[in-house]
Amino acid sequence: MKQLSCLPILFVVLSFQAIGQQTVHKKLNQLMLEESFSELNNLWPVLTNDDNFFVFDEGEYFMNRTKAESPYAVMSTWENDLTSFNVRTSLMLGPVEKTNQSLGLIIRASNSGQSAIICEINKFHRFRIRQLIEGNYVTLTSEGKDGWVKNSVVKGVNEYNDLNIKTNGTDHDLYINGILVHSFRVEGLEAGSFGLFIGPETKGRVDFLTIHADELYRDKTKIYLSDQEIRDLITKNEKLKQELEQSLDARALELENAIRILENQLRTMRLINEQLDKENSEYAVIKSAVDTNQVSLLVDLSTKVINNTLENRQLKIENKLITDSLNNVKLHFEDLELEWTKEWDVISVDQPLEPAGKVSSALESVVTVAAADGHGSGCIVSHDGYILTNYHVIADGDLDYQVHFQNGEQLLAQVVRYHPLYDLALLKVDTVGLKPFYINLTQSIDVGEEAYALGTPYDIDLGASVTKGIKKNRTH
Repeated sequence: MKQLSCLPILFVVLSFQAIGQQTVHKKLNQLMLEESFSELNNLWPVLTNDDNFFVFDEGEYFMNRTKAESPYAVMSTWENDLTSFNVRTSLMLGPVEKTNQSLGLIIRASNSGQSAIICEINKFHRFRIRQLIEGNYVTLTSEGKDGWVKNSVVKGVNEYNDLNIKTNGTDHDLYINGILVHSFRVEGLEAGSFGLFIGPETKGRVDFLTIHADELYRDKTKIYLSDQEIRDLITKNEKLKQELEQSLDARALELENAIRILENQLRTMRLINEQLDKENSEYAVIKSAVDTNQVSLLVDLSTKVINNTLENRQLKIENKLITDSLNNVKLHFEDLELEWTKEWDVISVDQPLEPAGKVSSALESVVTVAAADGHGSGCIVSHDGYILTNYHVIADGDLDYQVHFQNGEQLLAQVVRYHPLYDLALLKVDTVGLKPFYINLTQSIDVGEEAYALGTPYDIDLGASVTKGIKKNRTH
């Protein structure tokens, strides 16, 4: 905050152009500052003393200057280096009995407070523009008394006036309530601070304040990228995404192998523990049957029992460590799966309402997925070209995959999704009118029930083969 010097007014006109003639034609549309006064911030002060009462009040900045001897400048702390800009605010004078009250806008204020341009209005429908040079006021509007120009566009007390100043650095256009009322030229100005001006014994409110810069202005505190730099970043991001997916594939396989090893070790430890428990039970029976007179045999058996018990205890400890390791690996596996699938969008397909009924009818939904290095089976899961197959069939991302249909048609397939952990992949061919395979995820096949395997075995010429069998045992 700076208090402007209240010195005798010098009636010196630097330059004046006819009212209503626009001089600034730059596109000043890049938003730099938008203040709505809806909440406290560090840009505008809150001041309460005997001379001033400046506070944020329900989306407005309320100002009350009680001192009669001098005006006051309320300066924003917003730093800038703008020479061309468009500043706009909405001001309302409050009702007071004094005649010298005024409210206005300050631009290009120096840090010392000795230079600035002030545009102000009063309750008599007048406006005035002054320049502060080394502490002395220079009036830039000379038509009326003390530089006050009467204009019907200026509203009175308890009405908001929209003040808008546009400048290209030298020329300035002043708009009040959307009407160009004055243009003036001041050369040699430098960038400075923005603020609000309140006259002696004045009350007023400020609704908002915005500042726009030239559309080509570049803030030194920000980084601006060219179109080519943006394209390079997008390309780099896609490359990093591919590398991440490959890394996730490798981690998934690594974790899958670790889980298998730990599960095998755990099964082995369980078998050893079961055998030790059995031997301990046998030793207990022998101990109870031995004559207490046969001390040496009893001691020998006791020693074996103790040794086996200690060994069993050690194995249980190792078993616990392996179990904990297995649980930890499973947790990492679940985290990896979440990371793998979190970017996926849901793909919905229309399923048949009931099974095909006949094997020959179901074969119409079975396809062969072929590449240069081999082939595999798949099934149609939607009318519009989605096909489900195994991940190992399409694991080589550099190959093209052809889908062979039962009617002899062959179409190029695109890999839409894949999951190496579950060995599943989803393909898409560009066609419609396919017959999808009925998949029931809620019903399982019981032991002893007949089952049919449809697909392409080792020889691609054996496509649409059917194998019949009986389910023997459950899998977990």
